[in-house]
Amino acid sequence: MAEIKFIFQGIKENNHHFQQIKEICTNNQFDEIYISVAFVTSSGLILLEEILKLYGSKAHFYIGIRNGITSIQALIKIITYSALLFTVDTGSLHLIYHPKVYLFLNQDTAYVIIGSANLTEYGLSNNIEASTILKLDRSIPSDEKFILDIKNTLLNLIINHPDNVSKINSKQEAFDLYKKHLLENERYKNIQINKKSIYKKSETIKLMKLFKAKKIIEENEQINNKRILNEWILVWESNGLAERDLNIPSGQNTNPTGSMLLKKGKWENIDQRVYYRENVFKELEWKHEKIKAIKHLERANADFEIIIKGIYYGVYNLHLTHDSRKDSATYKQKNSLTQIHWEKMSILIKDRDLLDRILKLYKRYELDGVKYLIEID
Repeated sequence: MAEIKFIFQGIKENNHHFQQIKEICTNNQFDEIYISVAFVTSSGLILLEEILKLYGSKAHFYIGIRNGITSIQALIKIITYSALLFTVDTGSLHLIYHPKVYLFLNQDTAYVIIGSANLTEYGLSNNIEASTILKLDRSIPSDEKFILDIKNTLLNLIINHPDNVSKINSKQEAFDLYKKHLLENERYKNIQINKKSIYKKSETIKLMKLFKAKKIIEENEQINNKRILNEWILVWESNGLAERDLNIPSGQNTNPTGSMLLKKGKWENIDQRVYYRENVFKELEWKHEKIKAIKHLERANADFEIIIKGIYYGVYNLHLTHDSRKDSATYKQKNSLTQIHWEKMSILIKDRDLLDRILKLYKRYELDGVKYLIEID
């Protein structure tokens, strides 16, 4: 049965993470070490340097990048230990690789630390951090199953996510990440850089695919009545974007529509026939078409701020169409009746790197009216 110990750094005396790790490694010899954390800095590595130098290539690191903290100096230090280094880039500023797992194992025993402590000076020493230490017996099937679950999950990261997980073999490869602004420079840590503006359009790394919990949202009336000035309110979230949404022809005989139907997406509890016209865009000035044959179509325009893959593209005035008929087959089948026309935005939208990404639609109330934001990430 596992022995369990609780670390509460900063609250309990002599309970700092780096001390606990040193104690474990001083009293045991390990065949392998696995460290999987969001953030790493050189000052954090220095706290464990004696251990990490000793274990060398027996140490495996899985480190988050594109997060504003992990540094080029830290990666170079890990490389100098001859450790195995893997970086995890989720492809988004808003999706962080965020685990904190330390696994030490030999043939008989394993220690696992799971909690909140990153491999930084603050995470291992200065912050208030909490973790659980498990001492596991590999002869016990349940303990061994737990150990292998952690180990194999980490080892399979690069297999299951080849676009997002990379093995870094040299200082030059680490420096290449720094040149792409995916790592920080500790020498200039006080200089604030707007990462959203400097990530290149040519950056084509795919968004990391995850198993996400089904989203539970507020009732439509609650969303509509939340009129807080100058605060963006999430009013819709798509499923993974498809070729039709992005107006990318899937074949020679496919004609792009120039628009995207606003369907339920992840918001399962909405009536997609009326939600957008009567809730999201109800404040707009809607006008019926004057041509008799299409008089059932309502038109409106709205300004949308646009952010795609972390890059701000400014404001686009986009056209909206809503089919107001309630006797149509589309209405009776409870299908979507509102669409957004990409028009001048088409050049940004027709990008295969946006396939399977998520579009989020936000709304904001201001003194002079309603504003909208589209974010694709």
